[in-house]
Order: sequence, then structure tokens, then C-alpha cells
Amino acid sequence: MLYNRLKIPSRFLRNPAEMILLAPETNAPEKSLVFFHGAGESGQAILDNSPLADIAEAQNLRIALPFVGNSFGLNCGEGEQVRAFLTEELFPYLRDVLFVPPGAVCVGGISMGACVALSAGLEQRDFVSGVFSISGAFDLRKAARFGRVCGLEIPSAVAETESRPSEWTRHLLERYAGRGAPSLYFACGDGDLFRDVNRATALRAMELGYSVRWQETPGLHNWDYWREALPPALQWAAMTGGVYGD
Repeated sequence: MLYNRLKIPSRFLRNPAEMILLAPETNAPEKSLVFFHGAGESGQAILDNSPLADIAEAQNLRIALPFVGNSFGLNCGEGEQVRAFLTEELFPYLRDVLFVPPGAVCVGGISMGACVALSAGLEQRDFVSGVFSISGAFDLRKAARFGRVCGLEIPSAVAETESRPSEWTRHLLERYAGRGAPSLYFACGDGDLFRDVNRATALRAMELGYSVRWQETPGLHNWDYWREALPPALQWAAMTGGVYGD
């Protein structure tokens, strides 16, 4: 795999955005994936803790791994307008600079990154064919508490985004339901502290008519589970181009 570290100039962030780009050396990639990391981690942590590069080469995937801090994809104060960066800079960069065609990209993430992926993927429905989530930290109040217990600096905007568990994801799913919505894939370990909210999110998406795949297997909220969950998620991402309601 070709490995590049890129910097994307940004009007919405304090510094240029960093992104790792993986691309097959020999074949033109058939599909592109935007993969968001968990809180306290980075794209490099995903590469270090999983066989992502090997899977990408086997599936002929081009993978972009942007760094989004601990933002959960939200605007977190002056100088850190992450949501605006995603919608107005990152995805246009993928289209106009990396020449990723509409419908040939999936977005996904682990834990916090799954929140970023779900929000960005639904908002970019004209560009994105599928969204995958592994252990999505969809209860933002619990996620903020959990992150702070782990010693992470979680912006106050995260816990303040919802008043009840899973309210944020429910609003997202309801807002973007309709023809042309991307296919969705949810995976979570049966012992994960976010299992219930993942199950509820997948169920609500099914009720709204999204094309949904739900995978619950043994595992906790850690890399032991994520390494096992990643290959089937990427296989789905490589093959999906689902039509709403299928």
C-alpha cells in the first residue's frame, strides 16, 4: 500500500487538518473509505492496532484517515469548527483533489469515530453510499463521562448535545430518512457499555426504512473486539452501494 501523510488547509480549524491516505500500489481503487478514529486516538492508532492496511489491499480500497481530535464531529468552540470542516472542506477535498466520485465512498468509524461517520455520512448522502459503525459511542452523555474517566479532554459540547440517551442519533436518522439515504452497518460487542444504544439505533434505522445490517458478537469496548469486527465491516464497505429500503 502507498502511505501518505497529508495536510488540508482549513478555515475552520486552528491548524491544518492532518490525514493519512492509504492507496493500492497496483490497481485503481474500486472504492474509497473515510475512516474516523476513536477518542484519544488517531488514524495511526488504527493502523498500529489492526490489519487495516492488509485488508485495504485485499479489498482494493483507498482509505482516508482524518484526525478529528476528541470532537465527536461537533463544533467545539471558536477555532475548532469540526462539523464545518467536515462538510465544507474535507468532503470537497475528497471530490476535487483526490477525485473520489459520488457513490464510490463509504464512511465509518470506531467508538467516537462512529458518531462522526454517522453524522457526516448522512449529511453527505449525495456522495456516500454506506456508513459503518463499530462500537458507536452514541450515548453522548455517557461517552463524555467515560472519556473523562479515561483522562481524555472531552469538549463540553459533546454531553450538551443531547438531553436523553440516543436522542442525537434518533434526530439524525429521522432528519435524513428518505430515498437516497446510505446503507448502514452497525457492529457491537455483547459486553460493550454502548451495546444497548447501538441496538436501539440500528432498530430505529430499520423502522425508518434504512437498509441496515446489525452484527452483535462477543466482545467489549476495546481493540481485542475491534480487530475481530473490522474485517467484516470493511468487506461490507467494499461491496456496498445499497439503495434506500433494500
